Amino acid sequence: MNNEDFMKLVLDKLTALEQGQTETNKQIASLKEETNEQIASLTAETTRIRQSVAVIEIEHGKSLGALHDGYKLVYDKLKPLPEAVEILQDDVSVIKAVVTSHSKDINTLKVAK
Repeated sequence: MNNEDFMKLVLDKLTALEQGQTETNKQIASLKEETNEQIASLTAETTRIRQSVAVIEIEHGKSLGALHDGYKLVYDKLKPLPEAVEILQDDVSVIKAVVTSHSKDINTLKVAK
């Protein structure tokens, strides 16, 4: 291989490298553009979601707070009920014992008559 052939070979290789580099640069530019578009889309979607969350918090936050307050009022009213039921059960047991005793006394009086 003479010097001229060697130079032609090197020139061909350099040309191929330059073409490859140009293609790579185009691909990188395309990927950058796609990435920027996706970032812009995601940013817009995130902004929309944040706005929706803010609207939900404003519109429903008051309603949920009022609902919670209502449930708390009902709970506070119902909280003493187990104690009251226990007291009533004790009272019913006493009344039951008294009625049973009276029934026996009445039966004894009927028999004695």
